Amino acid sequence: MDSINTTNIAQDLAKRDAFAQKVIKTLKQIGVREPISYDKDTFAIVAETSSMTLNLSNAFAKYKATRGQARNIVLIQFAISFKEASKAGQQLEAPFSKIRNHLRPLVRSKALTDNERYMFKGDDLSMFKPTPRQAFSRDTNILLGYDAGNTVMTVEQPMLDRWGVSYAEALDIAMENLTARSEPRFKEIKQGLFTGDWNDYYDSSRLLLPTLFFACSNVSNPVVMIPTSEIIYVADKGNARAQLDMLQLVDNETSAITKVISTQMYHFVDGKPTEYEPEDSSVLLKLDEIRKPLLQKYAQQQRQVVEGHLIETGDWAYFYPLQLFRGPQTGATGSMSIWSADMESIFPEADIIVVSKATAADNGGYVVRNDPVLLWNDVIEKYGHLLQKMDGFPNLYRAAPFVAGSAIMAEAA
Repeated sequence: MDSINTTNIAQDLAKRDAFAQKVIKTLKQIGVREPISYDKDTFAIVAETSSMTLNLSNAFAKYKATRGQARNIVLIQFAISFKEASKAGQQLEAPFSKIRNHLRPLVRSKALTDNERYMFKGDDLSMFKPTPRQAFSRDTNILLGYDAGNTVMTVEQPMLDRWGVSYAEALDIAMENLTARSEPRFKEIKQGLFTGDWNDYYDSSRLLLPTLFFACSNVSNPVVMIPTSEIIYVADKGNARAQLDMLQLVDNETSAITKVISTQMYHFVDGKPTEYEPEDSSVLLKLDEIRKPLLQKYAQQQRQVVEGHLIETGDWAYFYPLQLFRGPQTGATGSMSIWSADMESIFPEADIIVVSKATAADNGGYVVRNDPVLLWNDVIEKYGHLLQKMDGFPNLYRAAPFVAGSAIMAEAA
């Protein structure tokens, strides 16, 4: 049976610490004078004068994905963004009457916020203040942003508390501000495929403004994708060719960047943006080739954070990864994970769950039997009472051993 790989965890932490020191050095080189400290527990740097905190996770992921001189560019870009955000942080000290016109809604990946609970290091959980947000789709939330001109800052709960404004009130104001800056601007980039042409960092957020899309020429039933904050694509539901062209562009973009917003498709139902599962089989096949590998990547990142938290709190259980496979007949991309019959385990939601049982062999080793294989709907409907849903994205569950000979196994057989 596998054990916790503490060596890899220690090496990863050392690399994170080294990256943080490089960021601090670069900040000093571009003229940031205020004292900067590194919070190892939250993997963030803190500007002590402005009390601004900036998480390093996205920058570190981008840094690791590059080599050579490109890494220096990542460091410089991040340092400049921090410097601009620090100036914006000073603006946020103003009364709310001067803040309100700068608020914007931000559609952002759940990977940015939904695992933050596991990074909280305090002993008193009541002191944990999650990022204010509203669930939007299976992979996104709606956050609040403060537009400072050259940068956009995410609004945190202490800011709302200081202003005396609720998330709902601030979101209403943010939506009004975005609506006022959103005349229809679409351009055709391929036959039947359109993109937004606002170029102001809020293209993806305009998915929240349904009436815009019915002004898109020759698109009577819009299907929309928002791969990044700066990009929004629109095609007609009846035009599978345009949807495939859209997916190819999304595939190229999400493979090259770290800040992905969403790999879902959306349409409008009763005037509201809603997730859309393609009716055309070739479109669905391509969509799953994009979104499921990204979900696997998110699950890998989540495992690092959650497992570290569980080790620290003494509440560890074996953590099974999200794996991908291709259907032998259709070639469709599917996901799977494992539910142990031998021990308490944690696993992410997947298309199928394989029950794994290890039996001692005569040679001193183990023979692993994988049976039964359960569809996710069956896992929830038949055995949901045995699962504890954990916080986080992707969806994560903790389960008692799936013991052979129990009522569970008898029902599944």
